[in-house]
Amino acid sequence: VTLKNADTGQVRSTVTDTSGRYSFNAVPPTGKWTLSVELQGFAPQIREGLEFLANTKPEINFQLGVGTVQER
Repeated sequence: VTLKNADTGQVRSTVTDTSGRYSFNAVPPTGKWTLSVELQGFAPQIREGLEFLANTKPEINFQLGVGTVQER
């Protein structure tokens, strides 16, 4: 799971636990953020234009679909 600030370029990454939960601590409430998730074998998902408020814990869920098969 990757979180990127579109205004500053700041990037933070984390991995989910066995239940698929993730968190980012102390995210500055400034600018617009892009949240992306990817896992081998699944299609990546992206949410853009996210804004966060101070002292909140937003819950942003994703449902990954099976990715496409590629040959080499």
